[in-house]
Amino acid sequence: MLSLFFILVPSLTILIGVFTYTWIIISRYSKVVKRLYKMNFDSLETERKRISSDLHDHMGYKILIINKSIDNLKSNSLLKNNVEIERIESQIRLFQIDIRKVLESIHPHELNNEKWHEGIFNLASELSIGDTKINVLSHTTICPNEEHLLQSYRIVQEKLANIIKHTNPKRIQLDISHEQDSLVVSLVYASKSKFIDYTYSKLFAYRGRGLSIINDRIKIIGGSNEIKNTDGYTIDSIFIPL
Repeated sequence: MLSLFFILVPSLTILIGVFTYTWIIISRYSKVVKRLYKMNFDSLETERKRISSDLHDHMGYKILIINKSIDNLKSNSLLKNNVEIERIESQIRLFQIDIRKVLESIHPHELNNEKWHEGIFNLASELSIGDTKINVLSHTTICPNEEHLLQSYRIVQEKLANIIKHTNPKRIQLDISHEQDSLVVSLVYASKSKFIDYTYSKLFAYRGRGLSIINDRIKIIGGSNEIKNTDGYTIDSIFIPL
């Protein structure tokens, strides 16, 4: 028995040591991978911000030159009140509005000023297209932490885009509330008749790039996602830690 004991104890000790060392290595690599994920998304948002700023400055400069050229044309008495020039001016104004919308979609200016709620309201207004209307109701003035502002905004943006693309509901209710140590964003809409098939195929699976990105962003901020069906409505809740 003693000889068996002296054989087993070292073996078990070595085995426990190997398992402990393996667990430590895996934990370290998991943290590294998580940091890399975060760095990747952070660098993406930084690049979006840079592109948005550069485009804003460049387009502003070009539009100024065009407007000055039109003013010079209008100063000519022969071209004054020219219908074609007025039409061009109108088209340029519409072009400026379109450019502003593009720049906002790349990097919303509200996030620079930490006006997260305003950004969500504008996002809902922008995505209220055709038959789909998004109504936002905020029960709190609390915003995500500064480090989570962009990620949480993108999560809501991509969730809404997925819902509209795959379900096309006539109405989406977006509620923002505060529960304990989390900010909760709930998306409520009429579910499809085959809710279970839809949920598993569209929301729980990792088959699409958009779905993978949503889940990656939720992991990065340490949040969670809960989806349930009540009385024919889908309630998709995003929990953002504060």
